[in-house]
Amino acid sequence: MGNDEFIELYNPTGSPIDISGWLIRGSNNAAAVSTRATINAGTILQPGQYYLVAHTGYSGPVPADQTYGTGITNDGGVALTLPDTSTIIDQVGLSMGSAYREGTPQIPLTTNVDRGYERRIGGVNGNCQDDDDNFTDFFLVNPSKTQDIYSPIVL
Repeated sequence: MGNDEFIELYNPTGSPIDISGWLIRGSNNAAAVSTRATINAGTILQPGQYYLVAHTGYSGPVPADQTYGTGITNDGGVALTLPDTSTIIDQVGLSMGSAYREGTPQIPLTTNVDRGYERRIGGVNGNCQDDDDNFTDFFLVNPSKTQDIYSPIVL
């Protein structure tokens, strides 16, 4: 559902990361891909800081740091890439046909209800478990709990 979509980026490292020019790329269930957003110039995430990228129709309680216009299909996937489009920083999928997924994909969310997938806390990985399996790395949050660049730092 494009109008309720959002993507949270998070810096789990101990150093600032310049994400300027990084891309949010979407895939449908047939592996067709395109760029949804290019992260604004001058965007540096401090350790433990979030960045909220949301569809233009998003109406959540936390304002988006940046918006995009073309939604992600319910059974597609999304990736964060470097500007070269081929270097994938991270990815999550909602079907085996998505070009973007790691291991077993998550279950598609097909109704317009306030919920979303969030990464599990990962011990030494901070708020960012990444075992390269979308089904075990993420859990369903209902209602969603969006965080933006002004949210409290979480280390």
